[in-house]
Amino acid sequence: MEIKKIVLTGGPCGGKSTGMEWIRKEYEKRGWRVLAVDECATEIIKAGVVPGRSNTNFDFELPIVQLQKAKEEIFEQAASQLPDSKILIIYDRGFLDMKTYCTNAEFEEICKAVGMSEDEMKHRYDGIFHLTTTAKGAEQYYTFANNEARYQSVEEAKKADDDILEVWKGHPHIRVIDNSTSFQSKMERLMREIDVLLNEDFDNAATLSFKVKSTALSHLPKGILTETKRYVLTELLDKQDMHRSLMQNKKEDGSADYFLQYAPVNGQDQEPTQKKISRNEYADLMLESSPKKTPSSGRITSFFWEHQYVELIQDVMNDSCMDLKITARIDQSTPSVPEFLLQDLIKNVE
Repeated sequence: MEIKKIVLTGGPCGGKSTGMEWIRKEYEKRGWRVLAVDECATEIIKAGVVPGRSNTNFDFELPIVQLQKAKEEIFEQAASQLPDSKILIIYDRGFLDMKTYCTNAEFEEICKAVGMSEDEMKHRYDGIFHLTTTAKGAEQYYTFANNEARYQSVEEAKKADDDILEVWKGHPHIRVIDNSTSFQSKMERLMREIDVLLNEDFDNAATLSFKVKSTALSHLPKGILTETKRYVLTELLDKQDMHRSLMQNKKEDGSADYFLQYAPVNGQDQEPTQKKISRNEYADLMLESSPKKTPSSGRITSFFWEHQYVELIQDVMNDSCMDLKITARIDQSTPSVPEFLLQDLIKNVE
């Protein structure tokens, strides 16, 4: 059985509800069982619990997160009992969306109350799909008519969209679906992005790699929001014709993510598949590390630029150059290198 979990997120009036219907209809045709889970905040607000009426903001946001946790546990348990071989669960917003309506201190208390870390909340999903609010670039379509729980002005919607994109930064598979095309084309781009995640259309993945000078970091625009992680990459012994490696990403706050990467031994040109694993699984797999290869380590600096996810990867053993990896919208035939990094390009390593 294969169960995939994705989140549709973004600022208000971005097309999430319509997107869920598109996904359900299309993937049920392809043999997937699709479970669509409605937004918890809208459910609570429509029931009569509205912002500003609770004693504190914490008192308003905590029940939303508690409901999110309960619904996810229920739907994932139900999915595990279904006879279908391929199941897709779509969440209209995920845990971290709620963080944008809290202070950091409030969200820390909420995490404690529900017994989950922020890292667990971020990485429990296979993919995050950010549908940009129509308040950005399609203002004439921004409306309150299709959601009675919506209350933000155009400017508030723009800020909410920015804040939501920021909290999901660092997830290994986040894609932005903007308003650069018609709404129908926006939905089609969303479908193609999901195709890539589910390996329904892998060849369309828009990722490109380059070598750049180590001076690239000094050329990032002032004020750009970045996330920095320290990584350790350990090669494992090949198994069943698969080349395997372990990646540990340690964040600035001391927390860490662990991933197993694998690709066919004879598939040198194939992008490795990456799967998030637990700390205990990581420790167990470390026992299978290759004695012939020394682990490599370095730093990854990531950021969003014009809806592309950009990573600058610096190996500690190489201070003269670094890797640049760009993952773009799938409707682009080729990812676009940010203009401020063009001066640092050495070569394409595609």
